[in-house]
Amino acid sequence: MNRIFAGLFIITAVPMLTSCVENDAGTLALTEAQPPLWLDVRLDGPSGQAKALMFEIVGGSTDSIVSSEYRVFAGVPASERTKALVFGDLKNDLVARVWLSNPLAWDEYRIVLEQVALDQDFEQQSTLNYSLQLQAPNDR
Repeated sequence: MNRIFAGLFIITAVPMLTSCVENDAGTLALTEAQPPLWLDVRLDGPSGQAKALMFEIVGGSTDSIVSSEYRVFAGVPASERTKALVFGDLKNDLVARVWLSNPLAWDEYRIVLEQVALDQDFEQQSTLNYSLQLQAPNDR
């Protein structure tokens, strides 16, 4: 049984290690040919007002949606749709990252902002004053 696990580890680890190159900063980075495995979700709107965003990722399945600064809840209502709720003191910048199930089709993914809420009462606001964008890491 341990030999099977060791074999599976080698089969998965070798391609991952060979797809990395050393960059100028001395850390490992993916090669130019490798598509991104995640996309940035960036917020633009009135500063310091939004406390919660509900959005949907369409165009393909996702592995997860994460954030280093905000709380994220996500669900999958259909195979190529993921709904997410991000809340906290949201700022106009990176609010979350979407980890893709199909990184080869990263340019087919789209984001739809469904709801925006303000302050502690989570009063609903018009989404017209806000926008969310999905950006590939090399678009930064």
